[in-house]
Order: sequence, then C-alpha cells, then structure tokens
Amino acid sequence: MLKKARKKCAQLQNVTFQKGDILALEHPAERFDVVVAANVIHLLDEPLRALHELNRVCRTGGRLIIPTYMNEKENGKTNGITSAIG
Repeated sequence: MLKKARKKCAQLQNVTFQKGDILALEHPAERFDVVVAANVIHLLDEPLRALHELNRVCRTGGRLIIPTYMNEKENGKTNGITSAIG
C-alpha cells in the first residue's frame, strides 16, 4: 500500500507516507495539517485510543480524515466508531 501511495503521489512535494503504530505515533503533537487513516479504525481493538492519537498529531484547526466502510450495524443503527468520528 505504501509503495502504491508513494508512486501515485510522487509529484507532490508536501506529501509523505510512513508505516507506524497508530496507537503510538512517533511525531510531536500538532505536527500535521492533515491526518488520514483510511479503512483501519474499525479493525482496531482500541479504536478510540487510535482516534485520540491521530487527533494529537493533527494541528489545531487541521483536518482529520477517517474514511471507513463500517457505518451502521446490521440493524441500521449507527455503530460506536461512526458516532465517535461524527
């Protein structure tokens, strides 16, 4: 995934991709203007902890983008992750 993403965005000088532990990111607080975690939050044992960590490294007023396929429970009610993300 990282190899494909790097290739796709090779012409963008301000975009980087890095493998890391979503529960303990190795970056200072408020480091990034935009943080993206695509299709991963619903797979984690501690999704709220991951959201907190992603929010920590995103600057105040920045954008936290969390696309996920998991929007509703089978009964049609919103799941906890969707509720937490808003």
